[in-house]
Amino acid sequence: MSTARTARKPPAVRPGERMKPMLRTRGLSPGALWLAAAAGCSTVAPAPGFWRTTGTEGPTEPAAVPIGRTFHLVRVPDGPAERAHQHLKTSAVKVGPVLAHHHAWDFFVPIWLADGRDMPGGVVITGTRLPHTVSCPMPGEPATTTTHWVVAPDGSGTLTDPRSLSKALAHTSIRELLQHPHAGAGQREEGAPEPTGGY
Repeated sequence: MSTARTARKPPAVRPGERMKPMLRTRGLSPGALWLAAAAGCSTVAPAPGFWRTTGTEGPTEPAAVPIGRTFHLVRVPDGPAERAHQHLKTSAVKVGPVLAHHHAWDFFVPIWLADGRDMPGGVVITGTRLPHTVSCPMPGEPATTTTHWVVAPDGSGTLTDPRSLSKALAHTSIRELLQHPHAGAGQREEGAPEPTGGY
């Protein structure tokens, strides 16, 4: 009696149906798997275009993760964002993933909770009016000159409470104003979001 096993065929795709991108789980951290799940990837085989490498040991390219499926973003200029982050840590508030890029920080917050909430000096990005993605480097990889994780996702699904973030931004804004009442009067801090409704 033969004990040879036949290879399993990949699931058939019906006409007009798109196959989900696949992701190889081997060697990926829990945080990387969480981001992959947020992007709608299954965890079976390699996904073309998701954290592509330049070789077997080469660096990976950032992956485009859609906003609005698992999280929303609060984008804050790097100066106020750093001070707010420090305030959250001092207040023992659990902080979810925070991504720094192009003079701004993105705080990952639960969907809907930040929608319509006042974020002093920040912009809430939901991806509801217009599909939007955020370029996420693989957690654990060395920081680049343009993008790095301030707080990398750990796979637990922890996200920053937008109410606590709003309070931290307001607190640091008032504190900065009291310390430097005339600094930057009538000027917009570098990296601050433009006063428009566009994302």
